Amino acid sequence: MIQGDQASIIGGAIDFVKEMEQLLQSLEAQKRIRKAEAKAGSDISSNGLLTSQSPLNRQPLPQNAGSEEAKEETKPETAQIEVTVIQSHVNLKIEGPRRPGQLLKVIVALEDLRLAVLHLNITSSQYTILYSFNLKIEDECKLRSADEIAAAVHQMFS
Repeated sequence: MIQGDQASIIGGAIDFVKEMEQLLQSLEAQKRIRKAEAKAGSDISSNGLLTSQSPLNRQPLPQNAGSEEAKEETKPETAQIEVTVIQSHVNLKIEGPRRPGQLLKVIVALEDLRLAVLHLNITSSQYTILYSFNLKIEDECKLRSADEIAAAVHQMFS
């Protein structure tokens, strides 16, 4: 009985830490998104210029057209992928441009790779989206390393 109680407490602590990590990632992404949108909003009002673009092609207006910061403010073209593997658990973060139907495609592709989705956190803005997955590597999965999983996910987005 005592070992079962200890295992239950440890399992609960692990779940709590995972939830806190997801919350932190979400808050950090929201902070970046607000900063980018605030800069875009201030540029639009200071210039008095509004452009009409389709929802998928909208980009915040850069503050200084020739600066490096301006290039970082625009909508990302490719997804940034970060993978951490601990035993049979995977923490997968994908940040990139929003595209219709991409979440469903990613979930189906992950399941085809035999990576079971345990938890998913989504943070989005008008231009970008951040997916934070907690995955379990199933016995039939052929991917074992973080690099192999990252390469497979990168292919999903290219």
